[in-house]
Amino acid sequence: MELPKPDLAEVDTLIVEQIQQAEIRVKQKPSSASAWAMLGVVYWVNEFRDIGSQCLNQAVLLDPDQGRWVYYKGLSHLPDQIPLALPSLKTAADLLDKQTFAPRLRLANVLAEDGQLEAAKPHYEAVLSHFPDNPMAILGLGRVAQAAGEDNQAVEYFEQCRDSIHTRKAAHVSLANLYLRQGKLEASEGAQKVADTIELDEEWMDPYLDMVKPYKLGKIAWMDSAGTLIRLGKLAEAQPLVNKIIQHYPDIPKAYIYQGKIHLANKQYPLAETALRKSLSLDKDSIEAMVQLGVSLLWQNKHADAIELFERAIELSPELAEAYYNLALAQSSLGDGNSAKIAFAHTIRLNPGIAEAYVGLATLFIQDNELANALKTVRKGLEASPEHPGLKRLLDGFEIQR
Repeated sequence: MELPKPDLAEVDTLIVEQIQQAEIRVKQKPSSASAWAMLGVVYWVNEFRDIGSQCLNQAVLLDPDQGRWVYYKGLSHLPDQIPLALPSLKTAADLLDKQTFAPRLRLANVLAEDGQLEAAKPHYEAVLSHFPDNPMAILGLGRVAQAAGEDNQAVEYFEQCRDSIHTRKAAHVSLANLYLRQGKLEASEGAQKVADTIELDEEWMDPYLDMVKPYKLGKIAWMDSAGTLIRLGKLAEAQPLVNKIIQHYPDIPKAYIYQGKIHLANKQYPLAETALRKSLSLDKDSIEAMVQLGVSLLWQNKHADAIELFERAIELSPELAEAYYNLALAQSSLGDGNSAKIAFAHTIRLNPGIAEAYVGLATLFIQDNELANALKTVRKGLEASPEHPGLKRLLDGFEIQR
């Protein structure tokens, strides 16, 4: 096979350099399966999927018993070329079954997502035969049973995997639906409440995908990865990646927002302020940067400056509950209780799920001896967040006074 010659004129310099390095290894050892595989991986993970697949196919031809190359070849066809992916995924699963569950589970999930649930079932069962109690395989079998109308069996599966960090949300959402169908209203509501507290299930670890992550380079890939890590609260993992982004691409406003959020979480408020001011200097209309910068100033007791930023953000985005909430905190800190009440009320109107806004508003009502309004606010907050400790303490205070 000749080396591919795609047009790389508009491709990120870091990716081009990596492709060139992989090509050198192929030229030095043209009969090396690993050299072709690495070239294929570099193309594939950086969105040249067809070329990557061709190079990976060459690696498989040179070494058909290396399950990793076969697995990568299958993955290179996803997500939209499932018929091409399935044979390679099946072969990879057969070759690698005893080493890891990943290829077999991936195969089962691809089949299930393609609507081939009965075809997926034996593969989920095969995962469990080698790796008992695997929560992702149990979740898969639950979905198969649910699709087949076997509700009781599905409930058993979902209850088995509802505590895993990889399947909690999906299992509780499914249980809420199944309990409702069984007439178990209280159990259904309980399962849905748990599901609502979980933003996302954590992605399960695929050791073979972890091996290729370092080959995915450039601005878009790194920003996507950093954003995912920050959204999941994995700030320590995000920190070095954000630093690397800023080093190579110092003009990306969002990168400094990520840096600011990490500093805020670590209570490094002056550092957060510096990062967020840099973001605003690059994008003066960034509402997110305004709000986060306002928060950093709020924690440094620079309340007037924070208010100015929150008001500016609200002017640009009048439906932004987060801006109203932080504005209320700043106004309250300056003793402007009436303005803070209005801002807290706006917060609740826009997002009734922000429990701290009810606490703040009720506290201001209590300070002004508006006890009826305070109690009404606390009860309304508990309807949205029944277990919130601050609201429960305020209600207990009213009960004691009675």
